[in-house]
Amino acid sequence: MQNMAPQSQEAFRKYYAEIFSCCTSGKVHDCSIGAGGTTLPMAKLGYEVSGSDLSQNLLAKAKENFNSAGFSIHLFQADFTKLDEHLSTEYDIIMSTGNSLPHVDAAGFTSFVQAAHKCIRPNGYLYIDIRNWDKILRERPIFIARDPFVMTAEKHESLYHIFQWNADNSVTFVFVTSVDENGVHVGEYALVGPKYYPLLKKDLESILHDNGFELTSYYNMDTLWYRDKNSASGDTDFETMDWYGALFKKL
Repeated sequence: MQNMAPQSQEAFRKYYAEIFSCCTSGKVHDCSIGAGGTTLPMAKLGYEVSGSDLSQNLLAKAKENFNSAGFSIHLFQADFTKLDEHLSTEYDIIMSTGNSLPHVDAAGFTSFVQAAHKCIRPNGYLYIDIRNWDKILRERPIFIARDPFVMTAEKHESLYHIFQWNADNSVTFVFVTSVDENGVHVGEYALVGPKYYPLLKKDLESILHDNGFELTSYYNMDTLWYRDKNSASGDTDFETMDWYGALFKKL
């Protein structure tokens, strides 16, 4: 999910313009930038953007995506739980996009929040982009059929999301793509993701509050991440939404 399609880029640009109306310019760092598609709209809005990630392959793709859009940004490999060891100046906004924070457990998330706090200017902002783990844990899904990648008379390429629940209550995501061509089943291939440690809303709020942040607002991101969703961005019903943004202000 690189979010590089023009319609996705424009949707994220409008979304960021709304939620960051409290901070319309400045230095922004995405500590889980991935391939960069979710962060590129910030550069298009005029922010001075930099990024880091654990994956060198994704950083190379992010560089390509930003360069193709006419932006040259500083990118480097880093563990977001040690972000303060890599950033030497204060930022107006620190971001973590793409549901990356649940790759670490509660202790790791606490380390991230403490590191981010050191890197944000007074009254600056921490922004988190995350799946609704409260809903996932409540429902404990096993299998979800996602929108097809391709749906034409000649080719049908479908995506299935499998949840592998582990004994420690963590979950491993497996994405299976099934391909049919001209009415004949070609085969399937699977992508196994890293383990996730569900991050509940109450724990997220508690850890951020205890480490010098106050909640500004939550935002429904379903229409940004899922083409088949039709939710309003202001509808932050944790019973129904699948993906949300959270904006916190440094005290």
